[in-house]
Amino acid sequence: MSAGILKPPEGELIVSYGGGVNTIAVLLALYEHGVRPRAITMADPGSEWPATIAYREEIMRPWCARVGFPEILVLTRKEEGQHRPRAWRLETLSEECLRIGSLPSVAYGWKKCSAKYKAEPQRWWTERQPWAQEAWAAGHKVVRVIGYDRDEERRVNKANSVNWAPALEMARFAYWHPLYELGLDRDGCKDLILRHGFDLPPKSACTFCPNNHLDEWQKLRDEEPGKFAEAVAMSQQARVDVPDVVGLMRCNEHGKRQLHVWANGDYESVRAGAELESDCECAT
Repeated sequence: MSAGILKPPEGELIVSYGGGVNTIAVLLALYEHGVRPRAITMADPGSEWPATIAYREEIMRPWCARVGFPEILVLTRKEEGQHRPRAWRLETLSEECLRIGSLPSVAYGWKKCSAKYKAEPQRWWTERQPWAQEAWAAGHKVVRVIGYDRDEERRVNKANSVNWAPALEMARFAYWHPLYELGLDRDGCKDLILRHGFDLPPKSACTFCPNNHLDEWQKLRDEEPGKFAEAVAMSQQARVDVPDVVGLMRCNEHGKRQLHVWANGDYESVRAGAELESDCECAT
């Protein structure tokens, strides 16, 4: 058992499933402490690494069924938008970027793609559930379970602050961080997963995430040529304000950040830059 005793907040629990180490660890921690969520939702922007999908389908879905947890629901903005009262453009993140000649927002130093393609579809789905509507009508909150660990205090504090989200959302949702509450850091999360006999899951992220490092671009090129071609097309079509400073290869040095240039062999060498901190929920 993990150290400490988990005491979930009152309300229905929804686990936000990102697909990475922290996601798997939080599910195992809930199981160890006898806490059963009402729902487990994964928002897919349409570009998850195949290994992340395989881990979900081959390992976590059977495990959830075996221990009596709810099925992992895969949600997309494209599908959930059909239930909205106004007309939404129904597309994936890559389709949006290719349509407008842009890159995922993190390439420009913003962090909007996760909110638009991960947070919103999960919120929209929750708003459609009768049990959530009943809770809100009674003045109760629905509890979102997020896999931030002990080393992510800044993100925990932000989630618990009163000003980071619209007032309506803050009135409807509470946020709970079991890994942080248990004092589990990243290594502790990995130990928990291994102790349950699971292999460690791959990093969860979009295949064309601007936070990819050189080895990840090389892996995408070698193992997923179709997805790599999509990323190259996105890079080629993007309208960037400062050429060779903004680009999908954001983690590389200035002047060597354009994926389509690297793909064509025009950079003699590319040095992977220092890892950049990101609030992207898909990496949990």
